[in-house]
Amino acid sequence: MARDDAPPRDLPLVRSDGALRNVQPVLERGGDSVWVRVEEARDALWRSFRQACVEEGFDALVIKSAPFEQPAWVKVECWVPKNGRAVTARGSALVKILAREFHRHEIVYTADLRRGGWSKAYKELHGLREEHCKEIARFVLGLAGVPLRFRALRWRWWKRRNKVIVLRRDWIVNILGPLGLLWNLIRNHVRQPRTVVLSSGKPEAEPRVLHLVDSWQTVISGLGEGAPLLRERLLGLLEEPPIDGFESRVENIWYWGLDGTVEREQIVMTLRRAWVFCQIYQYDEELYVGWEAYLNTGQWVEKSVATGIGKETRQPTEVKTVEKGEQPLNEYDLVDLNCLSEWTHARLVRLVQRLMEERNIQQDIDFKVIRGDRSRVEALGTDGNRGRGRPRVRGALARTG
Repeated sequence: MARDDAPPRDLPLVRSDGALRNVQPVLERGGDSVWVRVEEARDALWRSFRQACVEEGFDALVIKSAPFEQPAWVKVECWVPKNGRAVTARGSALVKILAREFHRHEIVYTADLRRGGWSKAYKELHGLREEHCKEIARFVLGLAGVPLRFRALRWRWWKRRNKVIVLRRDWIVNILGPLGLLWNLIRNHVRQPRTVVLSSGKPEAEPRVLHLVDSWQTVISGLGEGAPLLRERLLGLLEEPPIDGFESRVENIWYWGLDGTVEREQIVMTLRRAWVFCQIYQYDEELYVGWEAYLNTGQWVEKSVATGIGKETRQPTEVKTVEKGEQPLNEYDLVDLNCLSEWTHARLVRLVQRLMEERNIQQDIDFKVIRGDRSRVEALGTDGNRGRGRPRVRGALARTG
């Protein structure tokens, strides 16, 4: 007879090849998770809203959330002139895309519609398609009333509850009620606990809660046309990762300007929790080169969705997903940041000096790095919950996009 404290037979501690089985308490990263599909849905809505406004002949504000921002969102807003720009009819729609792992509909939406003094919030929608985006855009532009089809679909969606589909009923509890719960408690007390956890892991990148540490920037006169070449040479150095754990990519970002949004391109380099954003821009004859180094306290943390009997395992199962949280920093995170920022700075200085020699530009450049307040960074690590990443709000200045 097997002992109660023996490990389950289907989970041997040592594999047949002699290697140890990995049972570290770390969430697995997945490149095909629901979070990837959430961002695909966000981008599809953004394109649909832009196309809908263009088809109606309007240049409206259509913006979307940054990567791995939770929840993801798309917003369309416009001020339609009535008698010149002094009198405008204003409308907007904010659509949020929410992940509902292990549910009948794994992606749901909320929509906040506003026009004039009227507003309406729609909750837990699903099946939002291109034709719905067109109706919403026409409503925001003042070309149509409240989308009737949108409301009708909402009513049909409300009739069908978005249930967890990976669990079945615990008939003992349903039939016996409180006695069933008592029986389960007694059974789990006298036997080895059988509850397992179902989780799809976490996205490939962490959520962004960025804290500025160091920076450097300069402007070189007469070298503005060299911006594309400098950017190309830097990207060439990044093709082969110089450090284990180093990653890089190019991101298109937007921010609020004085007269609307402004879009730019930046090069992003990461080394675990260290982030460096590199900017190379042309301002007519001037070349702007700079970088900013951040530490990221953002982390995905688990939360419980539902409990029941697993349909496949037939065992008591707790279903979990992840949400945005934070993790305290430590001195090794600062070491990673120092390594990444110093590597970036040394390469950029070398590339800038080479380009200046090629273009025969004579200008004194201050290559000294602007150091941040290390005591403020160290304060982000003074937390008794070190390493577990519970959700909380920090007061430090943070960059999120």
